[in-house]
Amino acid sequence: MAKLDLLSFNIVDAFEGEKFDRALSWLPKAEHPAVMRFKFDRDKHLALANLLLRRHYFSQELQVPWFDLEFDRLPAGKPILKHFELSNYDYNTSHEGHWVIFGCTKDMKIGVDAVAIDRPKNQSIDAYLKNFQPQLTHNEMQLVMDSNDENVRLEAFYQLWGCKESYTKALGFGLSLDLLKMEFFNEKNTIKMKFDGKQLDNWAFYLGRLDSITLAVICCGFIETSTQLDSKMMEFSQLTQLLDQGSLSTSTSPANQITNQQINSNQDHTPFSRAYYNKSKPFKRTGLLWTAEMPISNVELDQKRSVFWNTAPSYGGREEIWQALHVAFSENDIIMARSILEAANIILPTGNPCEGCFDGM
Repeated sequence: MAKLDLLSFNIVDAFEGEKFDRALSWLPKAEHPAVMRFKFDRDKHLALANLLLRRHYFSQELQVPWFDLEFDRLPAGKPILKHFELSNYDYNTSHEGHWVIFGCTKDMKIGVDAVAIDRPKNQSIDAYLKNFQPQLTHNEMQLVMDSNDENVRLEAFYQLWGCKESYTKALGFGLSLDLLKMEFFNEKNTIKMKFDGKQLDNWAFYLGRLDSITLAVICCGFIETSTQLDSKMMEFSQLTQLLDQGSLSTSTSPANQITNQQINSNQDHTPFSRAYYNKSKPFKRTGLLWTAEMPISNVELDQKRSVFWNTAPSYGGREEIWQALHVAFSENDIIMARSILEAANIILPTGNPCEGCFDGM
C-alpha cells in the first residue's frame, strides 16, 4: 500500500522577534546559511520553516534523533534524505506566500508546488496569460481561455502551471524539462497527463487550496510506466478539484498543518544519542548510529542532556566545537568532531560529560 504524508506550515506570526533566533537554534549550524542568505524576513522565515518541517517529519517517522538527520541534494537540485536510501523515501517541499508545504512518499516519487494566484498589476489578465502561451499546449490554452470569467481563466492557468512544476519536481528536473512535452486535462473525476502525446496513468495529481489565494498541487507516482497506482492513490487522485472548474473555495487542503510549538516539542524530546553518556562501555555500531553497549533511560538522557548544554561552555570549549559535538551522532560525524578537537589542540578536561566518547576509535 502506498504511503503518502503531507504537512503544511504557515509562517504568519511564527518567527517574529526572538522567536526567530530560538527556532533557528533548532537547526544544525551548518544549515543556518541557507536561512540567513536571504535579505528579507519573510524569505528567511519561509526557508527556516522549510528546513524545520522536513526535520520534524523524519525525526518522528524514523524515530531518529533530531540532529542525526542529514540532507543533501541531487545534481539537479532535488532534496534527499541521506543514509536512508534503502528505505526508498522521497520527499519534496515548496513555499509561496505565507505557506510551506511538505510531501513524503515511500516507494514512489513526489513533487509538490505551492502556487499563489497573483493578479497582474500592469496588464490585463488575458495579456498576461498570452505571455505564457509558449509553455502551454494548444489544448491547455483552450482550457484556460474557455471560461467567460477572467478570474477563472487566471486560476486555471496557475492550476496547470502547478501541475507542470510538481511533475518536473517529482522527476528531480525542476523547470529544465520542456513544459510543452506535458499536457494536463480532466478525465472524469481526476486530473490526467500526457507526456510526448502518451497518456501516463502511473501518476496521481491532487489540486487543493491552502488559503483563498494559494493553491497546493501534489504529484506522486512511478517513473516506470509498467507500475500502476494502487487503490489508495487512485482514491486520493479522485479527491482533487478539477482543472478550470472555478474557485477552489470549498476545497480543503489535504496537508496536516504543523505549528512551531509542535516542532519545538518534537526537537526538544527527540531521542538523544546515547554515545555522549557512555564512560565505561565501548561503542557498538547499530544501523547508522554509534551507541553505548549499556543503554540508559530516556529520563536520564534528558537530565544529562540538560547538564551537558548548561555546563559545556564553562569548560572553555569554543561554541563551534560544542556544536560539532551536538550533531556528532553518525560515525563520520564523530570522526569529524574528533578531528576538529585535535586540530584546535583542545584536550577535554576531567569531568567533561563527553569524556570517553571517542575511546577505542
